[in-house]
Amino acid sequence: MKGSLHSDSDALFNDMAHEVIRKVLNIAEDKLLQAQIDDPVEVEEYLCRFFIEECAGMIEGASCFTQVDATLGAESYLMKCLGGFFERPHRLYRTLTPPKLRACGTQLSYHSSYYFPRYRAILTQRYIEELQKPDHAVLVGAGSNGVFHLAAASLPGVEEEINRELRRRGLTHDAAKVPVSDLARRKQASGRPKLLDQGKLQ
Repeated sequence: MKGSLHSDSDALFNDMAHEVIRKVLNIAEDKLLQAQIDDPVEVEEYLCRFFIEECAGMIEGASCFTQVDATLGAESYLMKCLGGFFERPHRLYRTLTPPKLRACGTQLSYHSSYYFPRYRAILTQRYIEELQKPDHAVLVGAGSNGVFHLAAASLPGVEEEINRELRRRGLTHDAAKVPVSDLARRKQASGRPKLLDQGKLQ
């Protein structure tokens, strides 16, 4: 539901969604260790980069960051980790009802650094990679670049840094944009507060 509104309570830590996310990431990690990557550090980086690309891809094309798109990107990531787009997904996939998936996507999007310790470092590397493209490549579509929007919403001071750099290279408008309300909620999400009444994930 792309048009649904987020509330301030969404930024708070949801323990029940956390348990589901933890299981999903463990499943994805085990698959990578068994079939593709032997180094646990590389596995962690792979999963984090995959998450960043999925969220940035969902935001791509928008004129600014929106939490709804970021949440949808996180939902898509979780489903793909469970093989949800293949013929035989993991059995946990069948338990992800729409409300549960939305709660988990919201939790993962707001608390990305909790699940991926190098999230900020890897996202920093990604937006720098975008800025290092030739002028004609980076300036065209800069205002709808999902990596720029995600970095601006996730890393302190980066919105101004990206826009300043692009203006130096000839752009006449701000490319990275984050609505004040979304930015405030994402700042609120730092730490691990609890909801007073989370209800039950159905």
